[in-house]
Amino acid sequence: LFKYQKSGVLEPSLSHHLNDTINQILIPVNPLDDKEQSWRGVFLEVVRVEYHTLDHLYHSGLINQYLLLEMRNARQTLRDNYSIDQFRYSIINQVEEGVFQRFERWVLKEFREKNWASGLLTHYQYGRLMQHIQLDITDILLSSEVIDALQIREELDASVRSEVIALYQQRIEARRFQLDALRSNFDQLYHSIEQELFSKVALINARVSMEHKFMHGEIGVKAYRRVVSSINQIFKSNGTRRTSVGSHIENKLVTIPLFSGLSEQVLKALWAHTRSVTFLEGDIVIGEGEKGDALYIIFRGHAQAYKGNEKNRKILGELGQDDFFGEMALLGDHVRSATVIALTDMTLMRLNRKDVLKIADQHQEVKQRLEEVMNARSGNIY
Repeated sequence: LFKYQKSGVLEPSLSHHLNDTINQILIPVNPLDDKEQSWRGVFLEVVRVEYHTLDHLYHSGLINQYLLLEMRNARQTLRDNYSIDQFRYSIINQVEEGVFQRFERWVLKEFREKNWASGLLTHYQYGRLMQHIQLDITDILLSSEVIDALQIREELDASVRSEVIALYQQRIEARRFQLDALRSNFDQLYHSIEQELFSKVALINARVSMEHKFMHGEIGVKAYRRVVSSINQIFKSNGTRRTSVGSHIENKLVTIPLFSGLSEQVLKALWAHTRSVTFLEGDIVIGEGEKGDALYIIFRGHAQAYKGNEKNRKILGELGQDDFFGEMALLGDHVRSATVIALTDMTLMRLNRKDVLKIADQHQEVKQRLEEVMNARSGNIY
């Protein structure tokens, strides 16, 4: 009824009268006190707006079906288990880890130390980073739409609307903070993803616009096919133009203590075999007791090395920019003696045993340097 009232085809007095009548009919079926009714009304409006906005963002290309289902499922779960406190909590807290997130953790564990999967891992982590960016952007857009909708729904309880609006404003601030952190931590990679996302949105909107004009006879068949063909070509080219984070960090090797002082020829050989990989906050980079054959150098971010499990953890130390770990795997010890977990979003350079030892066979100075590091870290290695 509010929609009809807003459009001017229904008198406000009649709208309020009909709403009161319907509410009186429903009271015996769903007996709620005034407070519960007020909160329930706002909650249902929020759910309506969020569902509608999610569908719009999906059709515009900003989120994929995977994220659409995940976010719709979270809202359906909230509807099924609704309470005022749970509603408040859900606005300002991240959704608890679901099936898809647990599956991501499993994939990361299975492939992070597999040399043959390094390319797949880089691609996979790019996709995970993109999803984090999409989630934060989507949350900001959802929250803005909810705020706009509640501000004009004057028939809903004013105090409840004000409280919910304030909570959604907090949510926007939190998500913007997370986006700024991702932008800072991943720099060029973030901008590459941002360009890919919004280029897709722009192209989809352009295609929809052309379809609308074609259906209404504003353009002919030839013009329509030519424009759609051009849009499809851009879609294909965008998919092959992803920025490689490794392209701008090769020169970082010369500043790493492990490789400082090596000849330019050796450094060039190492650069050629360096692969970059990203990890998100909370990801385990290497796990105690797991097999591994790679050395990691931190280009950006912070990590923690520890022994034991989550409940019984012995901290070995923290690692930051230019620190390295996992070098023992290069000398034949394939079993990790400690766990390294990402404390922040991270970008790492990865060198695997096969490539480094191939270079060491050709350059004695590399083999000597690795042995020096092994001796220096004996008793406290990971």
